[in-house]
Amino acid sequence: MESTSLGKEELVVDLAKNYRVRSLKLAKNISLTNNSLIKFASVCPNLQLLDVSYCNGITGRSTAEILKSCNEVRHLEIIGCGGIKSLIETDSKLSKLRVLKAGGSGIRDEGLIMVAKTCPCLLHLAVGGSDGMSEKGLKEIARRCKGLREIDIWGRLDFDPSFVAWMVSSGPSLRKIILPFDSFSRGKNQWDSLLRRGCLVHYFHVGCRLD
Repeated sequence: MESTSLGKEELVVDLAKNYRVRSLKLAKNISLTNNSLIKFASVCPNLQLLDVSYCNGITGRSTAEILKSCNEVRHLEIIGCGGIKSLIETDSKLSKLRVLKAGGSGIRDEGLIMVAKTCPCLLHLAVGGSDGMSEKGLKEIARRCKGLREIDIWGRLDFDPSFVAWMVSSGPSLRKIILPFDSFSRGKNQWDSLLRRGCLVHYFHVGCRLD
């Protein structure tokens, strides 16, 4: 149900629960609202994958509600959703969430810190292209998400090579990191040493897709 007019009119009918649905892909539905999204997800209690990328009409209210009621979610994509600044309250735990693709979303340092506190089992994090992100938020990710294997942090921030080296040493499971081009070109010698430790370092070219 990607790139449709879903949500242009609010749902007024009651939908029956479907326990067999594991994946809900609603990307690029620009008319999708919080209420419609919550209603759709409420009938899929065993949901494991949710993709609402580029749905500009939704905010963190709907994703927080869904993550509370659908506690099997392992894969969440909110690419380009500027209205989503956080996932859920810090007193909750998303222990099953493994993949979070949030490039170009509204998640900033505060949101990253919340992700670090609530998603301890995260394996793949993509926040490249998100403004307002700094080393402060990423440090919490490195400290708390010890199983993280891949992170995408390209964007406007120019990361110091020593900080990236610290991230890799703090997260021994890290196997791939995607950086802004300037960071990559300035730290090539250091990146070679990280490669020898088993972590691939890539750089992002302007014009590449967020996903």
